[in-house]
Amino acid sequence: MKRYLLDSGVASDFVNARGQVRSRVMESARAGNRIGIPTPVLAELVGGVLASQNPPNTCSGFGKKSPACDFGHSTKKQPSNMEGFILSLGLSDV
Repeated sequence: MKRYLLDSGVASDFVNARGQVRSRVMESARAGNRIGIPTPVLAELVGGVLASQNPPNTCSGFGKKSPACDFGHSTKKQPSNMEGFILSLGLSDV
């Protein structure tokens, strides 16, 4: 088993399904490797969504159940559940 941490560029490509990144990450995870996103990278991704001109539309790549996409609450509380947010990205190991 290998462990991989996605940097901000690769994590953004994963969320936005650019190139072969998503399929390669998912293939690696299915092979038993552990995939992670460092907290600063996660903060960059969420910050990018919240700073965009249309956060709900920009957030669509994160999945509808993501706490970062819950715009019914103050942005000061987002994301309130980092583990849930990471899981919503399809990465099972936090």
